[in-house]
Amino acid sequence: MAFVDSKTDIANLALDLISSTKVNSIDTPETENERLISRWYDVVRIFLLENYAFNFATKRAVLPRLLTAPIFGDEIPYALPSDYVMFISAGAKHTQIKQHKVEGDVLYLNDGLTYEQDGSLPLRYTSDFETVSKFSGGFTMAFSNLLGAAICFQITNSRSSVDVLKKAALEHLKMAATQDAKESPVQIINRFTNYLQRQ
Repeated sequence: MAFVDSKTDIANLALDLISSTKVNSIDTPETENERLISRWYDVVRIFLLENYAFNFATKRAVLPRLLTAPIFGDEIPYALPSDYVMFISAGAKHTQIKQHKVEGDVLYLNDGLTYEQDGSLPLRYTSDFETVSKFSGGFTMAFSNLLGAAICFQITNSRSSVDVLKKAALEHLKMAATQDAKESPVQIINRFTNYLQRQ
């Protein structure tokens, strides 16, 4: 059985949708298609991670309070993890908090109920997840279709093919979100959820 376990596997799934030409590696690109996909790969991956809190990419961390106060305002600053992509929830009980701001690599929060006694902050967040073999099937489908859409015009010169792939990516994302929700009983913030429900 063949498994999708590398960036190049994702690239070839995208190419299956638009071309018979396969690539050997996008980590060390040599051909034009390899260079094209290498440019778009992480852009598309991060875009998808920013728009839905997938369980496989969800992490927990306890953030120490920064000793430096913000220049203005009464928010409390916390240093974000280096692999932070998107806020999901804060506090030991995974409270939804809408009064947060992310500026650079600092999270500013104005809700005293979420802090621990030492001033630290329990955080759930979407991480910059890269391990292809751990992607959910739905995410892999959405990713390969959206990556295909990103590179399609340059390879095929067909706007209609781009539109077909974008539509397919959205459908796969909706199904992936539905399946993902079954595995996550905790109420979380997903920026794409309302948008997906309207489509």
